[in-house]
Amino acid sequence: MTKSNSSKAELRRKAEARLSKKKDKTKPLTKADSCQVIEVRDGLEAIEQACEQRPDLILMDIQMPGINGLEAIKRLRTMPEFVSVPIIALTALAMPGDLERCLEAGATEYLTKPFSLEKLKAMMANLL
Repeated sequence: MTKSNSSKAELRRKAEARLSKKKDKTKPLTKADSCQVIEVRDGLEAIEQACEQRPDLILMDIQMPGINGLEAIKRLRTMPEFVSVPIIALTALAMPGDLERCLEAGATEYLTKPFSLEKLKAMMANLL
């Protein structure tokens, strides 16, 4: 490999690492904290997986296709088995009133992106 190809390969690895970090900040939880993270594509799948897996805590992205996170939280809270399960609402579009809307829907906590993994871990530890 030439020096030029080596430099390009290194830049590509760094870019891929940055994209991976931006794509999902919850992945490090699986390795470091004995957490099982169940990823879903939309709000309906979030509800289905919650019913199937019975998690101890739910991280709910508010901006999801189909049924959004707020509607998914509302639906989960109508089910007796999810009345007391902590739900952390995550959003990248922090707008005035979002906190109130998330709490009104049934979220236990609210966290805006980008967030630090340490802050998320502390919030999760406090809720569990």
